[in-house]
Amino acid sequence: MKLKLLAGTIFLITVLNAASSYAGSGKAVFVLFDVSGSTQSSRKEYLDGFIKILDIRAPGEESVSALGLKDTIAADIITGNSLSTSELPIEHQFKYSFWSGQNAMFAGSKAVVEKKELAREAKDLLSDKTARGSDIMNSMRLAERVFSRYKKDKPVLVIFSDMIEQAGGYDFENDNLTEKRITAIIRQEQAKGLPDLRGVTVYVTGANAKSSTQFLKIRNFWIRYFKACGAVLDKANYGRAFMEISE
Repeated sequence: MKLKLLAGTIFLITVLNAASSYAGSGKAVFVLFDVSGSTQSSRKEYLDGFIKILDIRAPGEESVSALGLKDTIAADIITGNSLSTSELPIEHQFKYSFWSGQNAMFAGSKAVVEKKELAREAKDLLSDKTARGSDIMNSMRLAERVFSRYKKDKPVLVIFSDMIEQAGGYDFENDNLTEKRITAIIRQEQAKGLPDLRGVTVYVTGANAKSSTQFLKIRNFWIRYFKACGAVLDKANYGRAFMEISE
């Protein structure tokens, strides 16, 4: 009897562990693509980075995919007037359930098909659009809307952009972003009402500038800006190349 009880307990633990792994990590990933003219040469890198985020593998293939079967992914573009041009063209929730009779192999293969379709949609989005200017700060209001809609344990914002704000009277290509100037800009934005991005982890890919000095000044601005919004942008997650979303 004790052996049967022990075997039953081991089986239950195994099933619960499998279900937990299968369910994914509960992430909401929002991706923003800067489609201003200055990013034209970076579009392939942006698409490659998006495909890395999708992580097109079935569960059990080498390792559990970073984007799980309970996660959400959405994407939009940054333009010179991001709020008025937003259409949220990519928006998908993975809804496979371990308990609904779908085995991991079946659900995994369905997820792969869906992820490949999302990659195709991103390719179309990046090839069709070119905007004047980069209204990055207002695009954060889109991020606020997405994360308020999809309440997950881990909200993640990935921005594919050179991070050169060129809208609303700002021009980060030429602005002298001293500590004093950064403080003044953030106070000005706070007066308008900053987007609520509390708990969000931010990744920036494609960051660029005309000099290393300007690059560091722009990076410093965005680190402080996101902190004011309640989000976290680590220096290690701000750069030219996309690395990965940490678990």
